[in-house]
Amino acid sequence: MNKINTSWIIGLIVVFLMGFVTNGTAKATEKTNTGKEKVDAKRIIGTVCTKCHNINRIVFSPNRDVRDWIRIIAFANRKEHFVTKEEMKAVVVWLKDHINELKPAPVDIDELTKGFNPEMKEFLVKNNCLICHNGDRIQQKAGLLSAQEWKGIMYRMKLKAPDLFKDTNTDKAAEVLSNFHTQVPR
Repeated sequence: MNKINTSWIIGLIVVFLMGFVTNGTAKATEKTNTGKEKVDAKRIIGTVCTKCHNINRIVFSPNRDVRDWIRIIAFANRKEHFVTKEEMKAVVVWLKDHINELKPAPVDIDELTKGFNPEMKEFLVKNNCLICHNGDRIQQKAGLLSAQEWKGIMYRMKLKAPDLFKDTNTDKAAEVLSNFHTQVPR
């Protein structure tokens, strides 16, 4: 009887380990491209990059070079590991060769401003925030940075897309964004 129990226990352990190995292999295969198939960089841009930004963020950055794109993607990838190194390389190569194929996309203001009070919604629309960023991203970042940090960010955004920010009062916008969580929702 002891041999039967031991055999069952060993059998269960083997089955468990095989399931663990198989599951781990499946997950790794999903995340990485082994080189057997071509990486669909445009699909990655449309699905991974747009978790935080919409396609306009990329469209309005036409003057970036390979080094800029590597830095940007590596910075975004630092915590969440959205893409593998192979995918990052494919995206950078695609952007270098095909960025002009991307066109500005319309945004659904109502969808992007769900959960915002009317004043904040008006602020985001007036200052063109939603052209490049999604509402969730704004809610995650706003209020975490000081007005001075927001001024620096907005200065860089003005350099990238001066026409979008020609009517934006940077000081006021930085103050609103830095105090985002202290605003009482209605």
